[in-house]
Amino acid sequence: MKTSHRESDHFFLRLICTLFSLSLSVSLFSQFNVQINLDTTFSKDVYLAGNINNWNPSDSNFRFTIKENGLYLEFSTNKKEIEFKLTQGSWERVEKNMHGTDIANRTLHLKEGLNSLHLKVEKWGVDDSKFPLTRTAQVSILSDSFFSQSLNTYRRIWIYLPEDYNKDSSNFYPVWYMHDGQNLFDNSTSYSGEWQVDELIDKLTEQGNHGAIIVGIDNGGTERLNEYSPWVNEKYKMGGKGDLYIDYIVDELKPFIDSTYRTLRCRQYTTIGGSSMGGLISLYALLSHQEVFGNALIFSPAFWFVKSQLDSFILHNPLELPSKIHFLAGKLEGPDVVKDMESVRSQLAESDLLEYDYVVRELGEHNERFWASEFEMAFQFLNNDPDQLTMVEKDTCMPKTMPCPGTRVVYPISKNLLPIDYEITGGKILNNNFNSSGQLIVEWDKNSTEFLLIINKERK
Repeated sequence: MKTSHRESDHFFLRLICTLFSLSLSVSLFSQFNVQINLDTTFSKDVYLAGNINNWNPSDSNFRFTIKENGLYLEFSTNKKEIEFKLTQGSWERVEKNMHGTDIANRTLHLKEGLNSLHLKVEKWGVDDSKFPLTRTAQVSILSDSFFSQSLNTYRRIWIYLPEDYNKDSSNFYPVWYMHDGQNLFDNSTSYSGEWQVDELIDKLTEQGNHGAIIVGIDNGGTERLNEYSPWVNEKYKMGGKGDLYIDYIVDELKPFIDSTYRTLRCRQYTTIGGSSMGGLISLYALLSHQEVFGNALIFSPAFWFVKSQLDSFILHNPLELPSKIHFLAGKLEGPDVVKDMESVRSQLAESDLLEYDYVVRELGEHNERFWASEFEMAFQFLNNDPDQLTMVEKDTCMPKTMPCPGTRVVYPISKNLLPIDYEITGGKILNNNFNSSGQLIVEWDKNSTEFLLIINKERK
């Protein structure tokens, strides 16, 4: 049988397409193995951030492991070419050249088999010699790697304890949960100046103010916009992880803080606050978890990011409990910041349950210096005085035991520390096991009256 030229051409065309499709399929599903070695050990954890993990600067799946001669990282990817940089957990501490300036993205063209390379970091983003520590003695790093099950990542947590915290064990304190923890206490970690929260509260306590415990939560670098908005901005394709971030604070961080420190747990003594996108997520937290947060600090809010979704949310989630909000914006931030803030204020002010401060400054700019200058006024307004506690409030806000019975607490164990012993006194413990992240999970029977003591020892 003869085959026409046209049929022959079609046959070869189909053959070529089939071979190309097979080739493409193989390339799409090929796995390339990578091993990266760093010649020097560092005092901080080191991460890879690149196009294989959405440029996450603190991705626990790409954290280097300590070995005898330095650090190493092994992973597999189906990308033939990867771009990346190394960080110490945030973009403020990304690798630099020896002069302290930015370097281009590292590029690696992968081949079949093991791709092995050695790297050296000349300098990190923050030069501590140029930016000495400015935090006061009342500030410490609660954990440099507090794991979040909700977000599946690690986050540095700061804590400020009032000066008299260790002097009088009968005192219990309001608690503030604040975003962008890098910028609250220390110039060495801030990318544009600190809020001086610690210096301010030190001053106020010297003047007789009861003070507060401040919990600073570092932002997630490139994940900041995603975590600080519950909805996706369609233009920028960012946002949508706000509920997970708030779940992290409410279900993981707050129970740990309440079980570890002398806190006033009731909503009227629990404040959440931040600036810009931090203002947006603070308002959302207040409205979505009214049983947890009674107060919100909202500086220069980026309501524009998801304004239509926010308006709808406010409409369908009215205030049901008495709440306090301090609004702040500056006219030099742009007309939309003030306009959107006024729109939100007017919607919320329809409720008799809202008590608020509303401040607009003529010369206010969108920066840490402006927010630092206004923090005292906000603190004085929002920080309810524990001395006014009624007897009923004392029973509900001040636990007779620590932690409170009937709770489940995840204790963060720093990667540089190993728990070597713990004691449990009284009551009945339902569970006290370590999870896969090396954290101690303890569940208390609702009738228990015990507390937990963890003793840590530095890893050799």
